[in-house]
Amino acid sequence: MGRPPRAAKSVKARRSPTENRNIRLVTQVGGLCPRCQAPLTYEKAGRTHKGYEIAHIYPLHPTPAERRLLQGEQMLSSDVDHEDNLIPLCKTCHGKFDKPRTVDDYRQLVLLKRQLILRDSEKVLWHQYHIEQELAHVIDSLVASPPPLSPPGLTYDAKRVSEKTDATLAALTRQEVLRHVQDYYQYVSELFTNLDSEHPGSADLIAQQVRIFYLAQKRINGNQERIFRAVSAWILASSASGSPHAADIVASFFVQHCEVFE
Repeated sequence: MGRPPRAAKSVKARRSPTENRNIRLVTQVGGLCPRCQAPLTYEKAGRTHKGYEIAHIYPLHPTPAERRLLQGEQMLSSDVDHEDNLIPLCKTCHGKFDKPRTVDDYRQLVLLKRQLILRDSEKVLWHQYHIEQELAHVIDSLVASPPPLSPPGLTYDAKRVSEKTDATLAALTRQEVLRHVQDYYQYVSELFTNLDSEHPGSADLIAQQVRIFYLAQKRINGNQERIFRAVSAWILASSASGSPHAADIVASFFVQHCEVFE
């Protein structure tokens, strides 16, 4: 009498990514391979074709050697098929990432994916937090009629900026904020005063909204560089001027005015 057949070893099946999930993941990396910046799709015969594969950052079926290699390393999700553990790579980079797998490559992709997840969280806040449309008038006025350059010695004292920033704000950004405050703070303050004369209470309401948005950003990430850039991008989205420079100036105003940073 023959032996009974062995029970098959349970192996987690690879879930085929849905088209919607593929679109979300490719959109998350801006349509480019995050390792080499090659386009993830290509056009041929009038159709768009995939030039990528969805990679598991922590392997779906790790070998014993891979388990030992990655022991103690941070996992982005306890479910290796979760979107947090998936990232689209061009086929060449996917092959290089998988074979041979290294701790350095793993850590680089973990860091990159964490930044992408954080950026997505910041974008969600843009839609959750409303800012008054009157702010667009301030930005548009700043773009249309910038103030004349101040003579030396007549710039605004920007001491508060230095006192409130820390090492997470890039040195170049700190200098940029200081310069914007020195050159534009008084002028932007006048624009808000004019706005208040036409729409009473608007300036205070906008300041409160900026403060709340800042606190929401701080809750998901305390890095001042990312916070400043997120506040500026949020302000830019409120105006049709399309001037990132003007948005940075207004964001710098709110740094000095104490709505952004402590």
